[in-house]
Amino acid sequence: MQNAGLTFGTPFFMRYARVGVMNDVGELIEPDVVILLIAGRDVVCNIFENGGTNPLEAGTFVVQFAPKMRKSQVLGVKLKLAR
Repeated sequence: MQNAGLTFGTPFFMRYARVGVMNDVGELIEPDVVILLIAGRDVVCNIFENGGTNPLEAGTFVVQFAPKMRKSQVLGVKLKLAR
């Protein structure tokens, strides 16, 4: 971390938080960067044209992935390991 010129403040835990909590944290403590780590979930994010995940690709991923989640009754890393 120090070699990259990075430091970090006090990590904290929020139960049942949503991605938008990063906006609230940013307003409260005004960090240079906010990083949200989400465990045990599958996420399709940054869905937008010209630089993000293409909306058509994101939709295709969800349509293909959802049946696997339903069949195995697991998600996140457990689903990847079950393949």
